[in-house]
Amino acid sequence: MIDAMATIRQANPEDANAIDALISASIAGLFPSTYDPRQTASAVANVDAVDRTLLDDGTFYVVEEDGALIACGGWGRRDRFTHRDERGPSPLLDPARDAAPIRFMFTRPDRTRRGHATSILDACLAAARAEGFRHLVLRASLPGEPLYRRFGFREVERLEIRFPDDEAIEVVDMEMAI
Repeated sequence: MIDAMATIRQANPEDANAIDALISASIAGLFPSTYDPRQTASAVANVDAVDRTLLDDGTFYVVEEDGALIACGGWGRRDRFTHRDERGPSPLLDPARDAAPIRFMFTRPDRTRRGHATSILDACLAAARAEGFRHLVLRASLPGEPLYRRFGFREVERLEIRFPDDEAIEVVDMEMAI
């Protein structure tokens, strides 16, 4: 259950810039608990902006409080991540065969541990299940891993991702049957 003053809603394309700012603020504020200053700075500089296809598809959610975005996240129904490249939106996943990916889960550092991310995950799970998906997958940063474990995701693999500036962070690929 989220704070009484906060509301969850489906994001729209006009939210994109505010979502991008929220992502950067979340990384800058939460990554230092697990990653060193160089890794955090690299993540702030290199983590992509929100995939606008998620906004267009209606599979992305935001939590608002007093008109400000305080949490975001969504799920995808497409087979590749895109930022509206020249190829256009990718084909849809097959719910009978494919897992729906959870994407871009971020919370403002001063609003963590209040149920916002869980509410977004609940919305994603319900929407993906309604479309026939039977599995969810995600790639968790280390600060986010405990949330996903509590929600029911299990670890598949730990790996290192390397940013263009050659800095690397450890992440966890996770999955969950729904």
